[in-house]
Amino acid sequence: MDRGVNQAGQAMNRLRGQMTADGDRTGQAAGQALGDGLIRASDGTLRDARSRFTTAGQQAGDGFGDGIVRGADGRLRDARGRFVTAGRQAGDGFGDGLTDGTRRGADDAEGEATGMMGRLKLAAVGAGAAVGGALMAGIGQAMEQGQITGRLGAHLGATPAVAQRYGKIAGQLYADAVTEDFQGAADAISAVMRAGIAPPDATHAQIKSIATNVSDLATTFELDLGQTANAVGQMIKTGLAKNGTEAVDALTVGLQRMGPRADDIADTFNEYSTIFRQMGISATDATGLLSQGMKAGARDTDVVADALKEFVLITQGGGKDADAAFKKIGLSGKAMQAAFIKGGPEAKAALDKVFDGLRKIKDSADRNAVALTLFATKSEDTQKALMALDPSTATDALGKVGGRRRPHG
Repeated sequence: MDRGVNQAGQAMNRLRGQMTADGDRTGQAAGQALGDGLIRASDGTLRDARSRFTTAGQQAGDGFGDGIVRGADGRLRDARGRFVTAGRQAGDGFGDGLTDGTRRGADDAEGEATGMMGRLKLAAVGAGAAVGGALMAGIGQAMEQGQITGRLGAHLGATPAVAQRYGKIAGQLYADAVTEDFQGAADAISAVMRAGIAPPDATHAQIKSIATNVSDLATTFELDLGQTANAVGQMIKTGLAKNGTEAVDALTVGLQRMGPRADDIADTFNEYSTIFRQMGISATDATGLLSQGMKAGARDTDVVADALKEFVLITQGGGKDADAAFKKIGLSGKAMQAAFIKGGPEAKAALDKVFDGLRKIKDSADRNAVALTLFATKSEDTQKALMALDPSTATDALGKVGGRRRPHG
């Protein structure tokens, strides 16, 4: 009995070594070795062998699982638990068969054991082929991921060591189901780094967090990944947002409030962030203004932002017409010109006074004439939506900002 069990153990050890080294043929050979070892181990007292064969089966399952983990990356790692469970079930079933056989007598036990051995041998060969195939697939996937990592490093002009670092982060994004595949994870990191969202000395955790947030935003609202990353980058570079988290939060709440018609919001921030900065408003302020305009019937976020751009340019240019228009709403054209040339808090306060002044004009024809002078033809495009803009309440109109990103579990 001991000699037979030792032979089974040796077969198990051969299986463990072979599973991590070869592909399909090795997997089949390992399965054959497992079956042969167990057949030889059937000599002796069958009842006493139950627990020992059960343990051997469990160890074989662990060997399968370890081979998968070492041979593959990404989603194949999930196969470990299934192979371990299968191996343990094989061991349990084998032991149960031996015990059941002895209950019907020695002669029946021998036949039962032989039959069980044969079935287990065939199952082992099949399992070996399956695991070998999985290992080959894992090797192929690892090679593909290596190529993707190399391209990522080349796109970013990174050293091999830095490229490997990005590759590891991409692997974590993929493993955490942030992206559907490894390529998507690499694309997210590339977009984030090229948009200048993460500083050059960003930590591993910072890059992962920023890439996750940007990827989630693009995926959840079906936005272009590159455009989304560029928008976040622009919001940071122009000072509208302090960091990537703040920028993503503003975009997220804006899309949630405005709905599908605001799917151009990334393009809007890419194009108009410098204008928003000149007006002295933050990313949240700007998003709130866009939301107010959309709620009042504006076609999209671009037309609202373009109206504000025209106003800034006209006011900075000054002139008799602009001065006369400002006078009708109780403001100094020269003071408004100086405020919007300087930008910052003064411009933000001045912008609020302009809209308050427009709303105070009772005669709609006079109000439209002043708006046409200060906002040019964009006042015609926006109509009443323009009068809905109120910088003093824009942020409050959005409600809670932050903590709205898609969670990962």
